[in-house]
Amino acid sequence: MAESRLRQLLKGASMGLLAFLLIGVEGSLLLGQDASPRPAKEQEKAGARPKRSEQEEEREALEQEIQQVVQLLRQAYDLAQDINDPVVRVHSYAAIAEALWEQDQPLARQLFRMAFEETKRVPVPEQPKGVRAWIGGTRAPDELRRELLAKVSKLDPSLAMELAKSLEVKKSEAEEPKHEESQEAHRMPRPAGSERARALMHLAHLLLEKDPKSAAEAVMAALSEGVADPFALVRFLIELRSKDSALADQLFTHALGVVARNVPPSLYELIPLGSYVAQDWRLPLRFIAKSAPPVNPLNAAQYLRVLVEALAQYVEIALNPMLAPGFAQTDFTNPRALAQILTVIRPHVHQYLPDRAALIDGLLNQLAIKLPAQAQAEVEAAEAKQALSVEERIADFLRQAERTKDAEERDAFLFRAISEAVFANKFEIAADLIPRLSDVKQRVETSDFVHYRWAEHALEKGDLETARRSAGELNNPERLAHVFSRLARKLEEREEKEAALALLQEAEARIRRLPASIEKARALVVIAEALLPLDVDRAFEAFAQSIGPLNQPEAVAERPGANFQFNFKDVGLAIGVAEGDIMRMLERVITALTSADPARTLMLLSGLENPSLRLIAQIAYARRHLELLKEKKAKLAERRSG
Repeated sequence: MAESRLRQLLKGASMGLLAFLLIGVEGSLLLGQDASPRPAKEQEKAGARPKRSEQEEEREALEQEIQQVVQLLRQAYDLAQDINDPVVRVHSYAAIAEALWEQDQPLARQLFRMAFEETKRVPVPEQPKGVRAWIGGTRAPDELRRELLAKVSKLDPSLAMELAKSLEVKKSEAEEPKHEESQEAHRMPRPAGSERARALMHLAHLLLEKDPKSAAEAVMAALSEGVADPFALVRFLIELRSKDSALADQLFTHALGVVARNVPPSLYELIPLGSYVAQDWRLPLRFIAKSAPPVNPLNAAQYLRVLVEALAQYVEIALNPMLAPGFAQTDFTNPRALAQILTVIRPHVHQYLPDRAALIDGLLNQLAIKLPAQAQAEVEAAEAKQALSVEERIADFLRQAERTKDAEERDAFLFRAISEAVFANKFEIAADLIPRLSDVKQRVETSDFVHYRWAEHALEKGDLETARRSAGELNNPERLAHVFSRLARKLEEREEKEAALALLQEAEARIRRLPASIEKARALVVIAEALLPLDVDRAFEAFAQSIGPLNQPEAVAERPGANFQFNFKDVGLAIGVAEGDIMRMLERVITALTSADPARTLMLLSGLENPSLRLIAQIAYARRHLELLKEKKAKLAERRSG
């Protein structure tokens, strides 16, 4: 039905996309050339006013060119249908819809609906076997829906709400992606989390800045199905609190009630909510916020009451496994895990919920009888480690690394020490530990991790010399491109354009020396975008160098890019630092190149032969072309009115 309606809207399209780009636009209609017709002799003979006639004919020529580009964008839909990859179709439909929103809103709305429907045909990417930490996929259906909702919510929040609510509530088990937030949680029962609930939660984040009440309504709709994503919920509540603390507290209370409906409540849903109450409680699943207000005693008491009652139920199951065999074997319901959680919250219960303090102590005593002496000692040791300084924690990991004879286990402890140092901004300590890693591949990645974060920290502090020195140590070409680009922007802000250009030329030269690869091409795309404000010719040359590898069929495939994935023995860490989707990268750079020199951009596109990337690039070109034509038309109207 949707496709039938769309074909009616598109009826009359005849010119092929590529033919129009390479032939039709190269004439007087090419953006950047003067599209104004010269006054006709007949008009001059008739005594027409040349100035008036020139403006009128220029306006008509612009309007004609606008309509041709609109037609071009409409025809792009037909080409998108021939692409086998549903992810490319989603990107294409959405980009066309955005471009045509002002020109043809009925068609744009239909395209957005089709793009959203198309996400249901996208398979959920599976986490690789044996991989503890995974950066996830930009091609995941949820990720595509988040991107679509972000676009639509800016144009029409009500349409975004309609799309989010159109998803099915029930989610099949086969579609449920697998994630491992932590070593302790990987066998814990997860909330069902329908696609609809996750989409509504994301929409709530999008609406929060301009319309907190509508955002809260979206959260309430999501909570009607339970807590689909406790971390997304906590993040939303923390952000909402800065705008409307009363509304945030009200939603928090409602969420607690939703969790407490289950018997026993899901600890995976309940434990993260503690991050809304307090940031310094060392609960096993936490959302770390940049800042947090003082603890609200009412929220603390309310949360602890639900948590203590839930833990009491799980302690009973742990002591009597036959009561609920399925729960008794999960990580957060074995005696040791329960004892650790109770130990963490005990001081807070004494402070905010003193009437439950005796219950906490009683539960710990019951578990102490069940726990063997070694496990009890580990619980007590874990409690003692909470008070250790960063230096003491690093030293503790290093001691454990020295004690083990297993090389993989030693590397895992060393990585923990390095990570501890990096997150505490003690980069010299972290860098000194890198050579001690035995796995060469992990050593290279860890070195990049340390120096990338070191460069980022230095940039934030304005220490460009340290940032440049650290960036020079990077091995991954895309990471190198991103950090050098950020450095160049800082130099531009200081009006040191020559230094910025020299820096980017250094990065480009280093990347060009690498063997041809998709990773090299992606890095050159990043460099091309950074070069544009400084040297247009060099920017186009850098992009031209990327085209060859991008023509490979696998160029569209999922790649970590500049992002980090570490998988040591019993330790995993995934950190996103940059855009991973080549289609989004390409859209952005083609838009920038078109703004700088549309004719040259058009010539470059003729060399892009990968069908999927060619379509994405051509739509980006046409969209920016249309925007510039509209700007020119608006300026012409201003001149006429003046």
